[in-house]
Amino acid sequence: MQTSANRPRLWWALALIVAVAGVGYGVFTGYQKKAAQLPALPTAAPTGLVATAPPPSYPVSAPSQDDAPGVELALPDYDQSDADALATLAELLGNENLLTLFKPDYLIARIVATVDALPRSKLTSDILPVKSVPGMLQVSVVADQTVLAASNSQRYAAYLQHLDSVDSKALIQQYQRWYPHFQRAYRELGYPDGHFNDRLVAVIDHLLTAPTPPAPIVLVHPQHHWQFDDPALESLSVGHKLLLRLGPENAALVKARLREWRAGIIKLGASAD
Repeated sequence: MQTSANRPRLWWALALIVAVAGVGYGVFTGYQKKAAQLPALPTAAPTGLVATAPPPSYPVSAPSQDDAPGVELALPDYDQSDADALATLAELLGNENLLTLFKPDYLIARIVATVDALPRSKLTSDILPVKSVPGMLQVSVVADQTVLAASNSQRYAAYLQHLDSVDSKALIQQYQRWYPHFQRAYRELGYPDGHFNDRLVAVIDHLLTAPTPPAPIVLVHPQHHWQFDDPALESLSVGHKLLLRLGPENAALVKARLREWRAGIIKLGASAD
């Protein structure tokens, strides 16, 4: 039987991408707000959701042992899932320093909220599932202009090595397993008729359209944090900006994995037909 250590879960890979996003966000702004505790989640979803919600564009069927041989299908209770989540994360990452980046509470809810925010113009550090890491954004001066240094991309190398090592097929199987918890968190975020998988596909599609501007990228520091000098870049979504900060090679790696995951997750309802 395969274990969680050698069959990692897709939502851990989502967590890893969100972690990279969070690290990029915290470092780029140059400050971190004190994380506010998320509200306690209700023990049961409101009644009538299934009857009134429109059907999903990309449904996710319940997994079966035939679909995922050797994968444990039982889920921990939603309200008690944090400890199991962190324990599995520790097994997967095998790196205590990386594990300390994650906040220990409301992990699934934080991931869902962060994914939902990536196409928007703002993302508050309160919802991030990760803590900021020490260090400053790497900049350099070229022709009297402050630019994003090419060396800044190395800050994320360790995270992306973990991301690149996961088995996409196994990850998608485990995403299907954990989907009821993602769906619950998404509806409790404020979308009682929504479907998280539809939102995830839309966010992936948005991230895949992120531009790759020519280097160097000029920065300005008008107040408390760095900004892009080009108004077109500064007006981009949070997700697009984060990919720019990763550097073109890292962004290409993230996009390649996102394409793999998208191809798999849009097929998760096939067994329900």
